[in-house]
Amino acid sequence: MNEEVKNILIAIMMRGWKGDIHCDLVFTTERLIVAKKGFLGQALRQIGGVVGAVITEQEKLKELKQLSPEIILKSNKENLDVTYSDITKAEIGKKWGAFRLYIHTPKETLKFKFQGIQAMEQFRTEEVKWIKLEDAESKIRSLLPDRVPLGRSDELD
Repeated sequence: MNEEVKNILIAIMMRGWKGDIHCDLVFTTERLIVAKKGFLGQALRQIGGVVGAVITEQEKLKELKQLSPEIILKSNKENLDVTYSDITKAEIGKKWGAFRLYIHTPKETLKFKFQGIQAMEQFRTEEVKWIKLEDAESKIRSLLPDRVPLGRSDELD
């Protein structure tokens, strides 16, 4: 089976004193790719595409889903990936109005937050205007394989 992009979430990678990075979390059938923002033009040029001067976030996500995971990963040397088998657990929580997702591996913990309009668009259910932690948890659960444990935590900083 060929690896495919399942979905992409817009997030902020929290890196402490190094500063936060806006990124796309690319959930594939095999791994999670953390793609630094601004790489779409580079990736599309690699496959011969052209990026218009103005591209909306939804258009960008649509284009990204058509790229192979390898092209997405290699489009920026700062992009990284984690195979699902390397994830020991994932945690989701909410602090100061922002949803947080921690991905734990034996080597490190990747920390992400989702806030504002982007969080609303990504996690809101159709019948509810305001999103709840359960909505975000359900979305993340649908993107991760069943073998990756996902829990809630109030301790996420």
